Amino acid sequence: MEIHISIAFDFMIAVLANTIQAKGFNNRQLIKYFFILNFKSNYKFLSKLYKKERFLQPIQKENSPSFFYVVPKWEVEEKARLYNMLKLMQSLDEDCLYRVDIYPKEISENIKNAFSKPLAWLRSNTGFQIDEINLTGERKNTPRDPNAEETLKQYEEYLKDIDTFPVFYVNVNVFANNSDTLNILLDSAATESIKSGYYSIRTNQGEYNSKSFIEKEFQNLSSKRAPELLKMWPTTYTINDISPFFRFPALYDGEVIEIPKETAPKYNENGMLIGKDLNSYDVNIDIPSFAKHMFVCGVPGSGKTNTMLHYLNIYLNYVQYLKEHFLCNHQHHFY
Repeated sequence: MEIHISIAFDFMIAVLANTIQAKGFNNRQLIKYFFILNFKSNYKFLSKLYKKERFLQPIQKENSPSFFYVVPKWEVEEKARLYNMLKLMQSLDEDCLYRVDIYPKEISENIKNAFSKPLAWLRSNTGFQIDEINLTGERKNTPRDPNAEETLKQYEEYLKDIDTFPVFYVNVNVFANNSDTLNILLDSAATESIKSGYYSIRTNQGEYNSKSFIEKEFQNLSSKRAPELLKMWPTTYTINDISPFFRFPALYDGEVIEIPKETAPKYNENGMLIGKDLNSYDVNIDIPSFAKHMFVCGVPGSGKTNTMLHYLNIYLNYVQYLKEHFLCNHQHHFY
């Protein structure tokens, strides 16, 4: 069983984006230099979580669009910590991957430009009551359109958040080989992270791995009816919107989460996997080699001590692995 959680890489890029990009790196280079995930699992299903769209029908049909398009604002749980989702991952006896992709890119001006025309129309057609006088001198009262006013309110609140908080393209993904697992995990993450608001889940079947779509910043998950300029809205998040989805829990007394780490020892016919070389090929050490001397060299601070501790941890785990899987009724000595 492999269970993986990939968040730190993408968030690290988001945090360091200004410093790194100032030195001439673009997003693809960031992915090349910082992307270290290389999980072996392949997956048959991929689900994505995104904000739910709404199509409001205008009350006043004259001079109004066929519908008002809004993506209602979430109210998030500020103390969310994904504990229940991680416990679910612990209980599942299958490979799965929860991955949150956060792309640091200056998109706030693009968003404001996309909203400028619909916002101008709403401001000129809402917020007041229209009185008309016909040829006979009768005064005709035209009531307000509450759906138009609700749309205007949503647009203005969203643009205010854009001016206040950092904004990102974000993809919230779950990969698995069971379609039910996808929805269970995403529902759990959303339930813990969203205090009020609605979300949608889209599931696709195919051949996926841990890096699938990692370089695709904007993934259009909006409805076909959505206005072309606003299709990015369901997958555009402020840092406040998305932070509960990658905040790991601080465990309280009595709480335990035991999920195999991606750095846990792996054993095969070639020995123990200890890492990858510069060409991304696996580097293995066969077990008998541990009986010989080992020389690790490097400048101060390069990681010599941590390397030896890592080897020791792998070896001790390997011994335990043999005891549990092969040596139940036999006595052996390990040196």
